[in-house]
Amino acid sequence: MPSEVVIEDKTAVEQLRLIQKMEDEDKQTIFKLIDKMLPKIHYWQDKIWLKLSLPP
Repeated sequence: MPSEVVIEDKTAVEQLRLIQKMEDEDKQTIFKLIDKMLPKIHYWQDKIWLKLSLPP
């Protein structure tokens, strides 16, 4: 069992390197979570941007 790594303390490039070292099943789980969350993040960013760009 590998030692525990706190991925939040790493840069994005380091995080991707660590993910690439994972077993395929774990790696796929991470990428599925990211794929699921990205549309939600973009939705809220667009909604906030629209609200900020409209006149009061």
